[in-house]
Amino acid sequence: YIVEKLRDTAVRKFTGTMDQVTANDKVGGTVAALAHWIISDTACQMALVDLQATQRKREDGSLVWVLFDPMAHTIQGSSNLGDHGPDGIRTFIDGHTCNIICQRFKL
Repeated sequence: YIVEKLRDTAVRKFTGTMDQVTANDKVGGTVAALAHWIISDTACQMALVDLQATQRKREDGSLVWVLFDPMAHTIQGSSNLGDHGPDGIRTFIDGHTCNIICQRFKL
């Protein structure tokens, strides 16, 4: 957040530390499915949160989304200053709504 004002492109926020944004587009759905996969792959031991991204142009001129500055909630509650431990994981699980991408990956 210290360099936020220095960024030259807009930031898209997908999730906060303890809240989620419902995304109805492919990019937002993909990020939500990634966060869901992390929960699933870690057997609910970790939630990836505070997901935000900016668009960057590749050498070929195409645009890509670059995720940056994620945080996590872990069972131990000690991975970072914003780690809310099991309460944060539960908040993520309760707030997540599966989308078509989650369903296609059978999450």
